[in-house]
Amino acid sequence: MQCFGIHYTSGMERFHPLAADTDVPPEELALAQGECALALGRLDGLLASLTDIEKRLFCVGLLREVLLSSLAQAGFADAEHRFNAWFAGLDRGPQETPLTGCSAYAVVRALLGELSRHPWEPVSGRN
Repeated sequence: MQCFGIHYTSGMERFHPLAADTDVPPEELALAQGECALALGRLDGLLASLTDIEKRLFCVGLLREVLLSSLAQAGFADAEHRFNAWFAGLDRGPQETPLTGCSAYAVVRALLGELSRHPWEPVSGRN
C-alpha cells in the first residue's frame, strides 16, 4: 500500500504528489519558475517600501485569507459567510459537519500558534 501526503501550493489548493516537476517539459518548468521568481521579487520590493502600518494591514489581509482557506479545506463550507462576525466575537463560528475533523476554533488556534513563530514581525505579531 502506498501512502501519499498532501502538499499545498501558494493558493492553498490541494496539490497531487504525483504532479512533480518531471511531469512537464523543461521549457515550461523553466518559464513557470521564472514567472514565480519575478512575482516573488516584485512582492519583496513592494513589501520593502511599505510603512509599518501598511505592513500590518497587509498581514491582516493575508492572515484572513490563510484562515478562510484553511477552514474551507477543513470542511467548513460556511466559513466565508460566518468568519467576520465570528472572528469579531459577534456570532457563532462556522458549523461543524461530518467532514470536519475538529472545531473551527481548533483550526484557527493552531494556525495562529504557528504563525506566532514566523520570523517576520508583522506576521508573528511580536513587537
